[in-house]
Amino acid sequence: MNILIKLLRLIKLWVVFILILSSSLHANLINNNTLNYKAELLFGNFNNKQNYLLAGVKINLDNNWKIYWKNPGEAGLPPKIIFDKINNVSNIDLFFPEPKNFKFFNIDTFGYDKEIIFPLKIYIKNSDQIIFGDFKFNAQICNQICIPIEENFKLNYFPKNIQLPNSSFDINEALKKVPKLYNLQSSYFKKIEIDKDYASFYFRKPISTFRIILENNDNFIFPQSYKTFKNISNNFIKLKIPPELKNEIKTDQLKITFFSNDINFFYEFSVIDFWLSEKTYLYFISIALLAGFILNFMPCVLPVLSLKIANFIATTNSNTHILKWKLINQILGIITSFFILFLIISFFRNLGNSITWGFQFQNDYFLLFISLIIFLLSFSLFGFYELRLPFKLNKTLSGFNYKKYEDFLSGCLLTILATPCTAPFVGTAVIFALSGSYFESFLIFFFMSIGMSIPLFLVFLNPNIFNFFPKSGKWLLYFKKLMALIFMISGMWFFSIYINNNYNNIFSFNKTSQTHWKTWNLKKDPHLIKDLISNNKTVFLDITADWCITCQYNKLNVLNDNDIKKVIKKNNVVLLQLDWTKKDLNIKNFLISKNRYGIPFNEIYNNEFPEGKLLPELLNKKQLINLLNQ
Repeated sequence: MNILIKLLRLIKLWVVFILILSSSLHANLINNNTLNYKAELLFGNFNNKQNYLLAGVKINLDNNWKIYWKNPGEAGLPPKIIFDKINNVSNIDLFFPEPKNFKFFNIDTFGYDKEIIFPLKIYIKNSDQIIFGDFKFNAQICNQICIPIEENFKLNYFPKNIQLPNSSFDINEALKKVPKLYNLQSSYFKKIEIDKDYASFYFRKPISTFRIILENNDNFIFPQSYKTFKNISNNFIKLKIPPELKNEIKTDQLKITFFSNDINFFYEFSVIDFWLSEKTYLYFISIALLAGFILNFMPCVLPVLSLKIANFIATTNSNTHILKWKLINQILGIITSFFILFLIISFFRNLGNSITWGFQFQNDYFLLFISLIIFLLSFSLFGFYELRLPFKLNKTLSGFNYKKYEDFLSGCLLTILATPCTAPFVGTAVIFALSGSYFESFLIFFFMSIGMSIPLFLVFLNPNIFNFFPKSGKWLLYFKKLMALIFMISGMWFFSIYINNNYNNIFSFNKTSQTHWKTWNLKKDPHLIKDLISNNKTVFLDITADWCITCQYNKLNVLNDNDIKKVIKKNNVVLLQLDWTKKDLNIKNFLISKNRYGIPFNEIYNNEFPEGKLLPELLNKKQLINLLNQ
């Protein structure tokens, strides 16, 4: 069926081509002396910072005649500039404002009628020297027939001293209608979902009226895409995937061009990054279980879990029934704390705010509180003192039998300590939890809590597992003190983050041993990566934070590796870093625009990947070397 559709489309294009060709020949024979348009070269201001002269080609068309957009649709030729005969000009950029939709031989085409200004940026090699020569503007204008046109514009001017009427206002008005590269900080898109039937675009805030054009990698424009959308419900639109693209859409590259009264932009992305059909609930539940299980082995969580196991070893030697109750309470603590985390995130999402994984570690009060708790518990475990409550408070609480809740609270503490960890699979689970529906979010957090409780479930099902260990003795005392030491180190780490945040980075976490990392000021220079790519640079971006354990692992084991440094130097890779230890709305919006809700975030950009190639949370030395060499 798809082959038949493609064959019919090819026949249709061939018929249109023959009609256009015959029309053009007919026009040359009988309409050679008739002009259906007027062309004029306009000049604007000279930009000293970027060394370009603003200009524009103004086309006035007779009634019922049109000229094409940069993607004409299934018929026609777009305008182009030829400037190989000009001295002192390095490049001329031709821009296309928002087009209209026309029917030509009953197919959709895109272009302009009546009057249009095509803005130009003429980049000058030396602004103190004359620009001399001519450039050609080639296009095709159509009515019932199509006519190829060519205009030669001669230049003989000093860029800083154009002696012609200044038309900057008209050219700038046309430039406002030209789509610009999607600004990641604007975060118009909340998320994008694509399957073999539909492409769905979710917007972060209501937009009263807008138009879009959706194209694939072969410049095929989706038939249902270009229309005016008004007051859309639930802030999202669904566009049907054309039948002829259903088999190839998963591996395709799409470009959405967005037009409104407020903003015009374009966004290019790979479909596979937003593909849904193969990612079922079972897939994400499996990811959530695995992510929760992995959290048990992170440096903050492992000491606490080990201490609990040490206590269980002592308990199982005396009473298996007590052990099972302790396990149940701790599992309930983990599940409850994940549920509370779900409620907090849902509350902020309902208010229109976006929540990220590990956000509480950007709060100084939380850092102080968790550091204090860890220090008190650590010193108590070392035997320096016995942690006791004041007599009156102890008497009051004894009525509630608070000893029952010790294991429950321990489970809560495990969850709190796990939240700054973005281990393998955790990032994937968090993306689904924070970008999906409330039900989907609940499912992910619930099964992450189950995954984190797996070691405790295993002990519950087989309490005799600890019979392998020797009975309680000195070894257990030493083991507890070793775990207490590791636990205290994690407390010192959290406290050092607080010190760094308030006393000018006394401790160094994010500094790599190489000196070529550049701190990216996202607010002042949001288009830095785009500018570097335009200069044919390869860019490696690292978003990190002092409290991000996986970030520190990546630095110690991969980014600081001598082989990696040599590859980076050999390929002249530009190293950019964003530090998210403290709250930063610009970094947060950047991550959310990339559909990521936690760190580490590592991405490579170049001409082949202008929108970036995302790397796994846990960097792999061999993979990174191969990628940089390619």
